[in-house]
Amino acid sequence: MSNILGSGRPDPDFADNGLLSFNVTSGFRGHSKALPDDTSISIGSTTPDLVADSIAILRHDAGGKPIGSVTIVQLIPDTSFVLRNLQVQADGSVVIFGALESKQALFARVLPDNTLDLTFGTKGFTTFNLTDGHLLGDRHDRSGMVARTDGSIAVAVELKIGGKNNGGALFSIDVKGTPGNK
Repeated sequence: MSNILGSGRPDPDFADNGLLSFNVTSGFRGHSKALPDDTSISIGSTTPDLVADSIAILRHDAGGKPIGSVTIVQLIPDTSFVLRNLQVQADGSVVIFGALESKQALFARVLPDNTLDLTFGTKGFTTFNLTDGHLLGDRHDRSGMVARTDGSIAVAVELKIGGKNNGGALFSIDVKGTPGNK
């Protein structure tokens, strides 16, 4: 990962000559977000083909220096998980949103110590099916999340209906991980 300057080039003062590198044995595909304490977090699926049953987490400071090492968090074992988005909470925890084989939505909350919040959902996870016949769209960048003042999260996502990415859904997850309208 890198900080990109206005010129489109990596910031040479960030990490090691503009590039923060880290290794996970099975690859990484994910998202990065700024945290309330002026650090950042990167979370991603842990296989090169975007399908995994775990995520890798790395926190780093504004200068690109890792804070601790990469943490691997096991999601629901033997599932095909695709990371879609993440939302930073005011307390530094991060809610992740993804798809299980495009058929179910999965949410989990990662605490500031990079562990799963086991009070969120059921044993740290919330999974649910969308409306019958609707699957999460296969363009992974087509989702958005926003935190509400009550601690819930609103989610917008593209749907795949009848084999085409041509619909959408808006739903919410409360602070305990319970889905609202879906």
